[in-house]
Amino acid sequence: MNNIDDAQLTGLVIVLAGLLVAGISIPLILRRIPMNHFYGVRIPKSFVSDDNWYAINAYGGRFLAVAGVIISVVGLIIRFRPLTGETAIVVAGVAPAIILVLAIIPVLMFARHLPSRAGK
Repeated sequence: MNNIDDAQLTGLVIVLAGLLVAGISIPLILRRIPMNHFYGVRIPKSFVSDDNWYAINAYGGRFLAVAGVIISVVGLIIRFRPLTGETAIVVAGVAPAIILVLAIIPVLMFARHLPSRAGK
């Protein structure tokens, strides 16, 4: 990232990625996505039952939506107040991943309290 244009482009990409994460979380929150192996919070407890699937994905979707907004804010900061050098690379490359991991932790904790077998 040798010039401001690179930092601005990186910030814009991060903003768009955050908006994408927030956008794809909406159908999960609204319980519109049936059980599948491609889209949603796909952890073992999710596949125990439809009830687990919708509960975990609605709960997780809310955290993913918030994570997406936070990622977009990080992108805006980089876009309009460009960081330079190694700091920009670290923030741009690591911050979104850390934010997503932090969003998944409460979802895993929530799932622990759901039934491990269908019908329980």
